[in-house]
Amino acid sequence: MDASLAKVQQSFLTKNLTAQKILQEGSQVLVRITGDRGNGKYEGTVAGAKILLNAKGMGGAETKLSVGSSFVATVSLEKGQVQIIPKNLPVLSGSENKLTMELANQQAIFSFLESIGLPAEELSYHLLQQFKQLSMKLDSSLLQRIRNVAVKFKGKEKSASELLSLLARKGINGSEDELLELLAELDGDFGEQSGKQHGEHSGNHSGSHFSLMNKINSTQGTWYFFPYEIIKKSEAEITGTGSIRMLMNDADRIKLLNLLCNYNDKKYLFSLLYENGSLEKIKMNVSPWQEEDIQNKPKKLESYISRLSKNKPIEVLWCDSEEIEGSACASEDFFMVDGEV
Repeated sequence: MDASLAKVQQSFLTKNLTAQKILQEGSQVLVRITGDRGNGKYEGTVAGAKILLNAKGMGGAETKLSVGSSFVATVSLEKGQVQIIPKNLPVLSGSENKLTMELANQQAIFSFLESIGLPAEELSYHLLQQFKQLSMKLDSSLLQRIRNVAVKFKGKEKSASELLSLLARKGINGSEDELLELLAELDGDFGEQSGKQHGEHSGNHSGSHFSLMNKINSTQGTWYFFPYEIIKKSEAEITGTGSIRMLMNDADRIKLLNLLCNYNDKKYLFSLLYENGSLEKIKMNVSPWQEEDIQNKPKKLESYISRLSKNKPIEVLWCDSEEIEGSACASEDFFMVDGEV
């Protein structure tokens, strides 16, 4: 096996384990200590993936670990850090003895991109995030091919990279014209203008039949897309358009629901995050927006949802549109593994 490809595969293995099995809030992991780097830093493995541990507590005290030892720990996600808290070693218990892995910084990410032949820029990083969300193997040649096609869609490069990744994930072929059509459909442009009489074409995307969207929805797994229109019944007038995107996990349970709505000359974005099929959090954005929207709109939505859901409160957060538009893969994080991404 080519050495560079082996490195890519090992890096993807580590991030896959991180995203799906290891670094989930409250999960139990077996940590093995394989090396002592000094100054409170240790090399270790979790489920076969190499990690770098910082065993200095918040108060500066160092937890002594022995090479060759192992322990069970609980994962906690706190303030942008992954904390591995030992469970079966009394001497290591307590808040000052957390073993910490920090998020990868931009320099590390860009170095990794260059190592697999991708430019160190925002589009390449976004493509990595989409691959991670879809649990795709980081095949350097596939990443390069997708990026080379995505850059042809001026102004829509990130959106195109997301959909091209999904097509590769589902094993679907599509032409560039079909992809352009799908991009428009997901933006709520079905060849009809809001405010026109229902069925009257504007001529922008005539002949749109949702061909590529139908192929995606008929292939099981990950994302499913559902376009919709808001119609004023009394006049059969289209007053709004949009799309719903649903991401399903391996157990075919909903993991993420992204909703786009074009209404009253505004663009509404909502991203609903689920855990074990239960709604946990909502992220939102409205554009154009005013300063008071940042506080008022999440509070109003949170209040409304609380009246519907009596079991538990649902947190509603305002965030930048770039974080939740499209597949919302911009929320995916990467971690340092043995000093590398």
